[in-house]
Amino acid sequence: MVKIQLTAFLLLALLAVSGAAFKILFFIPLFGISHVNFSGRLADIIAQAGHEVVVYQPVLDDSIKTKGFKSPNITKYFTLPAKGEDYSYDRDEFERAIWGGMSMELMKKFSHFRGEFCKAIMNDKENIAALKAENFDLVVTEWFEPCGYGLLEALGAKKYVTTSSGGLHSANLAVFGVKPHLSYTPAVMSTMTEKMGFVERVKSFGTYLFFNLVLKDIFMGSISRAIQHHYPNFDLDTKISKSAFVFVNSEDHLAYTLPRTPKFIMIPNMDNAQPKPLTAKYAEIVESPKTRGTVLFSFGSVVQAYTMPAHVKTAFLEAFKEFPDITFFWKYEKPEDGTAANIPNVFIDKWLPQRDLLHHPKMLAFITHAGQNSLNEAAATGVPLLSLPVFGDQPSNTALLTYRGMGFGLDQKTLTKEKVVEALNEILNNKKYKEKAQLISRMIQARPLSTKESFIKHIEFAAEFGDTGTLSAEGANQSVFVFHSLDVIGLLLAVIILVVLLLKWVIVSVARLVRTKLVKSKKE
Repeated sequence: MVKIQLTAFLLLALLAVSGAAFKILFFIPLFGISHVNFSGRLADIIAQAGHEVVVYQPVLDDSIKTKGFKSPNITKYFTLPAKGEDYSYDRDEFERAIWGGMSMELMKKFSHFRGEFCKAIMNDKENIAALKAENFDLVVTEWFEPCGYGLLEALGAKKYVTTSSGGLHSANLAVFGVKPHLSYTPAVMSTMTEKMGFVERVKSFGTYLFFNLVLKDIFMGSISRAIQHHYPNFDLDTKISKSAFVFVNSEDHLAYTLPRTPKFIMIPNMDNAQPKPLTAKYAEIVESPKTRGTVLFSFGSVVQAYTMPAHVKTAFLEAFKEFPDITFFWKYEKPEDGTAANIPNVFIDKWLPQRDLLHHPKMLAFITHAGQNSLNEAAATGVPLLSLPVFGDQPSNTALLTYRGMGFGLDQKTLTKEKVVEALNEILNNKKYKEKAQLISRMIQARPLSTKESFIKHIEFAAEFGDTGTLSAEGANQSVFVFHSLDVIGLLLAVIILVVLLLKWVIVSVARLVRTKLVKSKKE
């Protein structure tokens, strides 16, 4: 007991020396398990750094059983999911639907229940009152679920930061007043890269306009309106732009080089623990002399493999049979359905030690959906990628990994056994993918500064100073006309047109004068 008290005393003394602990609120709604895990890891890091952390965790998807965070010192406030037709989320229905593409109908449905979810959060008076009484030094909210910005209004919070579990896109930059240079900045959710020909630039520009004029309202409109019901003058983009920092789950050496303000801090692979030795269950398979190497097949936590169309599943299973000296580890959520039961070189399970497997020297390739976390892990471990994108940012991530030379993608709509076999032969036998992946991995490992330390220091800075204004781009305060210099371009065009018309008038006038004199001289 004395030893415990002494330890506690020393910890308090250490905090007193290094600076006072801050009280920080994390908004981590239970929706999108990868987003929950990402935000939960960040909360754990700040709690481990000696700060008081509280998590507000309203529930949208009650099939998610994890809180995201593990620290026993974190206090959690939560709401139970509301019931009713207007506020329901069928994860299985959504996952089966996305294999057919994100239709406008599906996106509108997605937007509707997110709007209803935000209404429930804004009406959670009991928890909001309790949280407001805490007087937090800082609030951390995620871009993916922007109702957190409505929570900021309800709490009267002035100091806050934004996190993004996805990559960095032109849509993020524009909110912070950074003009997207569409000649080399791929539009959000597009499959363009930094190097674009004329046709690609036309497509990227069209995608940019479509996102800003149509999709942005579908994704964000219902949430903005739910907040504006309580705060009529609320503007979501303005609120986001006042974040002290934006922490992005993206790796500089992998992502496209985009113009950004100093508010954007890259924090990939945050607090990813060192790999552990494989347990006997996996080591026996991986280290078998009969196995030339292994391939990991995982679609992360959002896309469920058992929901994939039959032709996709068959194409992979039939292709795997053609590589008997390679073991395929497949994360498959319902192994009881008998999938791969009679294929000896395919090992399936509901959960796999992904990080430990990726670090093993016999890991040859990673078949993935190209989610942001999987992309970051593969880059850090130097494993080449074979991607099968399904929805969201996955097609653009696939274009990115192809551009960086560490892999390439497949089209699930036209997938066949022959195409999978061809792709596996290419990724396994062409050394250029492994060499490029390992080069990127070495650069990541040699990073001059720790992303974890950078995150903690920037959080502490934000808790003390908030948005100082010194890192903000003036573009965030400009109208569309001024931001894109449309007024200047309009003026210049008007001047050019006026000069052209004036020259035309002069030429016509001179021509008439000359013609008149010539006619007159002939008559004389």
